[in-house]
Amino acid sequence: MWRLGLLFSIPTAALRAPLFKRAVVVRAAGNPDFLEDNLGDASTAGESKAFKPFLHPLAGVSVSPRGFVAVLASPQTDGAAQRALPVVIHRADVDRIRSPYALAFLQLIQGIDVATAAILPPDALQKHVGKDDAVLKRVRVVAATQKKPTTEKRSDAFEEALPPIAEKLEKTLASSLNVALPAGAAEELLRKYAAEDGSLDREAFAAVVAEAREAAGPVQRDDDVAFQLVLEDGDRVPASPFLALALALRHRCELAAGDVFDGPHAVDATDLDLPVQRLEALVADGARLSAHFATMFDAATRDAALPSSKEP
Repeated sequence: MWRLGLLFSIPTAALRAPLFKRAVVVRAAGNPDFLEDNLGDASTAGESKAFKPFLHPLAGVSVSPRGFVAVLASPQTDGAAQRALPVVIHRADVDRIRSPYALAFLQLIQGIDVATAAILPPDALQKHVGKDDAVLKRVRVVAATQKKPTTEKRSDAFEEALPPIAEKLEKTLASSLNVALPAGAAEELLRKYAAEDGSLDREAFAAVVAEAREAAGPVQRDDDVAFQLVLEDGDRVPASPFLALALALRHRCELAAGDVFDGPHAVDATDLDLPVQRLEALVADGARLSAHFATMFDAATRDAALPSSKEP
């Protein structure tokens, strides 16, 4: 088990938000070299090397100020810039991989399906759609038609005093409840529940905690796109970004992204300033990992079959 723990902790270092350049992961004796080194350079703007186009439509993953994101990319078209759209999966992973949902997503990309009951059980598809015999045909990504409502701003005096109160609330939730809020969430919660002086009574604080836990969990919908599970019988069932993409990876079905690359968070792919870990690199690392552990298992099996030198 310690080797699995080592595996799942080291590669995520490459997804930490860079200050200037990400540090090389500390070497661990006995591991294949791709675990010893960083998982690759970020696909960000400002690099001197030529931009390499992304795979379409699931291009890779990254941490970001909005949380852990799956990066969707438009098809490569002659004469048109490739577009990229980060879709938020979980809001806690701002500077590094923190949430079990982000870790499970990385594992699925690398061909590892742990099927954790609390995150993605073996019958996740059947439970979500309410059909024991459900078969997933494809996952559709469409432009979101309903925009998330925002809380109106309060008085000038309230808004002026808001930043330090919001910062204190963020720190309190993070240190006491291990809840990491996305950018702007603390301000929204205070606008909704705080008194005019910025204070929270017992009832208001309980409401803030409840909404903060929900805001810090896997998102139920993205600001730009919505996901639909298309079943073999023709039914279409809405799903959260994590569930839809995770099931697409588990069932190896088509991920069909329509005209979704003009949303507010979509950018030209060359301008995507995030430490993106590309899909092809993660898949290759997963294949090498499988081969490495298969070799270790074979060696252990042979050693166990050898007669012990201590036997009479």
